[in-house]
Amino acid sequence: MITKRTIVASLPILLVACGAPNVGEAIRPVAPTGAHALGEPLGSSDVCSAKATAEPLVVDWKSSDRTDLELGMKDGVVVVGFDCKSLRIVKGCKVSGTYVYAGVSLKEDAVQLTNAADLAVNLPFSAAKLGAELKTGSALDLALVTVGRRSTTAGGIVKADLEGTCDGATHFVRAAYLGAFAMGTGTSGKVRAAAEIFGAGGAAGASSEKHTHVKDGDLAECKKATSDSPKPPEQCQSALRVELVPFEAERKVAKDRDTEKVRCGEGFVWTGSACVSGGKTSKEAPCDKKDLAACVASCEAGQGESCASAGYLSKDKRLELFEKSCALGNAGGCFAHGEALMSARLAKGASEAEKARLLALAQKQLDRSCALGDAWVCWNTASWYEARAGGDWPKDLMKSATLNKRSCDLGYAPGCLTVAQMYIDGNGVAKDGAAAEGLLKRACDSGNWEHCERLGIAYVKGQLSTTKDAVKGVEALSRACTFGGARACDTAATILKSGDGVPKDPARAFSLLVKGCDPKSPGWDACKTLGEAYEAGDGAPKDMAKAAQAYELGCMKGGCRRAGEIWEKGLGVKADSKKALALYERACHNAGDVEGCSHQGAMLEKSDKTAAKAFYTDVCGRMGLAPEYKGICDHAKKLGVTTKSPGATGAKK
Repeated sequence: MITKRTIVASLPILLVACGAPNVGEAIRPVAPTGAHALGEPLGSSDVCSAKATAEPLVVDWKSSDRTDLELGMKDGVVVVGFDCKSLRIVKGCKVSGTYVYAGVSLKEDAVQLTNAADLAVNLPFSAAKLGAELKTGSALDLALVTVGRRSTTAGGIVKADLEGTCDGATHFVRAAYLGAFAMGTGTSGKVRAAAEIFGAGGAAGASSEKHTHVKDGDLAECKKATSDSPKPPEQCQSALRVELVPFEAERKVAKDRDTEKVRCGEGFVWTGSACVSGGKTSKEAPCDKKDLAACVASCEAGQGESCASAGYLSKDKRLELFEKSCALGNAGGCFAHGEALMSARLAKGASEAEKARLLALAQKQLDRSCALGDAWVCWNTASWYEARAGGDWPKDLMKSATLNKRSCDLGYAPGCLTVAQMYIDGNGVAKDGAAAEGLLKRACDSGNWEHCERLGIAYVKGQLSTTKDAVKGVEALSRACTFGGARACDTAATILKSGDGVPKDPARAFSLLVKGCDPKSPGWDACKTLGEAYEAGDGAPKDMAKAAQAYELGCMKGGCRRAGEIWEKGLGVKADSKKALALYERACHNAGDVEGCSHQGAMLEKSDKTAAKAFYTDVCGRMGLAPEYKGICDHAKKLGVTTKSPGATGAKK
């Protein structure tokens, strides 16, 4: 897709000329007096949030900084310090994870920055220096060619996850977009095409105090790249922008997401490639998604996202608007068009030939959305090729694996997880435990505890090699536990307590159970097992009061009944019949615990015969046909309790 833009907003591109001279040195401004030259104040605090996902433009990194970025991306997730005024790689600090390259459909942008406000928003780190180059009537032209990106699945990172010396760390680099760029002074209002900007001036890196021209990469080489290229062309792999994601303030249960929402600051909106003025007059800004007329007008002006929004609001021109959105390079529009075409196939009276045409076009549009870099669409479409969509969508497991792998390479963890399972099962691809292991690790890096649990189970069950590996399994399960997976905490603790394939470690097992039984979000299994540990003094001193508390948090797994027994019998605590009865009631009515019901009935018989008969009448009236309740109901009959035919046919599990 080729576009031209004159913007009064933020273009989030990292201009890094790998191996080229220092851009800051090449430009050589007379003095950092751009604000004075343009007669406008410089500043970006009102349009930048250092606490949000950002994609800043940087043009004055030293060669050593660029090298640090490139090398850092080969050795874990790159950590940076970012405050809207400066950006630096925090050397010696990293996070577990890997980056993988995925090509995208070639995209060319020609952008013009015309005033101090543009520079302050687009180039916050070097606005003053570049401003010195702009005089009245002049502008800074940027040509940007994107061919792919290196992405990590990492997410949900808190500072406790950082490794090394990490003072000043605020964000991590989730992705770096690759390609080529050229930058030079131009005439305000005359936006040159990308090819013209690349061809202007002298050799790469040439400069003067009056005319700026810097470029890195070869436009012709970039045009050879394809979305399925395994790597970028040799002369088209400069990092163009990076996606910076802030560390979480506290650990949260991570959810899978293919991208982070970029926040441009007050008064600006994200277009998919730039932050632009949110005013209704801006042709760059997406429309109000509830205003059909505004969306149609914005679409006609060439705003792809607005075309998609108009399509969702329109009944008569939906297909036409989605198709235009796709033609403008909007991945969401391609996906919407593909889905709409599939729905159109269901229309009454459609001939078989028409259905076949619509199916082929739907496949083409969904494939294009994936090629544009929409990781979620790649993953979603992959499931259709597994014949999950039904109908006559062609089953193609090999293509499903390819799309899932691409989704993973674009940074979407479920794609990694799905294709890993295909390698484990040999479903559409040859069985490959090593490949599956790498993919599961990348899924785990996302911070989603279920993905880490899946990796741990694969190790424990020996699904990744010819032998089981409980040691690696416990490590992966422990990581899942750290990410909030209470069930994984219990599984890892059980292995450590038993010594099944690992050295016995009751103390570590106990600490995992404590994490899994967090009162704010207790895991039933972990809490019940923690109660057992306190009761047995396994991994920590015996403490029946704490055992009862843990059991109560694990109520749905039989914990309430055991806690009730502790309080009823005074096992290491002062007996409390009222508390015991309440726990038995929860066990019976909430957890479907038959023994809990039996204990509740027995306690009521001792204190209140009438209440006991009412209790048995209720329970047996509801659950009497369930075999496991036969003993309770037979006992009730001996007490003279009669019940109507129960409506239930089974007990809660």
